[in-house]
Amino acid sequence: MESIPLNTTTLLGEWSSESFLEKLNTFFHLNSVHVSFAYVVLVVVTAYLVKKYKEYDMDKPTLRLLQNMVCCVGNLAVGIEMAVCMAGNNSIWSTVDHRDIFKRVFLWLVPLKMFEMLFTFIIIFQMQWRRLTFLEVYYRITMLIIAEVSLYFAANPAMGFFFCVTCFTHVFTHTYFLFSEAIRFPLWVRKALTIFQIVVFTALFVHGVWGYLEFEYTIFYALYCFSLVALYLRFFKKELTNIPPHLQYKGKRD
Repeated sequence: MESIPLNTTTLLGEWSSESFLEKLNTFFHLNSVHVSFAYVVLVVVTAYLVKKYKEYDMDKPTLRLLQNMVCCVGNLAVGIEMAVCMAGNNSIWSTVDHRDIFKRVFLWLVPLKMFEMLFTFIIIFQMQWRRLTFLEVYYRITMLIIAEVSLYFAANPAMGFFFCVTCFTHVFTHTYFLFSEAIRFPLWVRKALTIFQIVVFTALFVHGVWGYLEFEYTIFYALYCFSLVALYLRFFKKELTNIPPHLQYKGKRD
């Protein structure tokens, strides 16, 4: 994962000095882009096969438990390590490269984001088609790509803050899904969790806008956070309202 066979001294600093084709070449040589393409293909193929052979029981509770446990512990460990790395820099706004400090934690982060993609396939195996949304696929792909971009080109406190916050948010969400295997949570709990996610990404959007105005952040950070706020609001409005009574509890009997 260390080597990219390109002249990519930076993506967010000297990025503007490269031509469009050079930028495109850099992007498509990222391992995360290749993984994301394979992920989308597998999601489409798996969803088709599960719908076609739905008489077979492909829902594995043990797999769900293990995936949520690993993601919960993994995000907690990465979030704490990211916070420790930031503690010595005294600023959540700095874009100064600190690859010597952040390199190890970003090396953990990239495979963790790959592992989290399994959650999409768990949704498919459960045949919970309401949860197989554009937001789900978009979020998995973009978080992985941004993690690898940060590893190579933006290992700084600003991106450390972004991933520290999102990792701790994932601890809450995966804890919810972990316990939902045994507890039938009422719908308001799921709504509260989604509202929490909206608040988190709104705060990160503000962080991105202020960083763009005062600290020369790339505008794409703020735009990405804005896209997540918009998608989560749409998800909340479309998927968490007017749900049939038999689907208003999350748990064993979903």
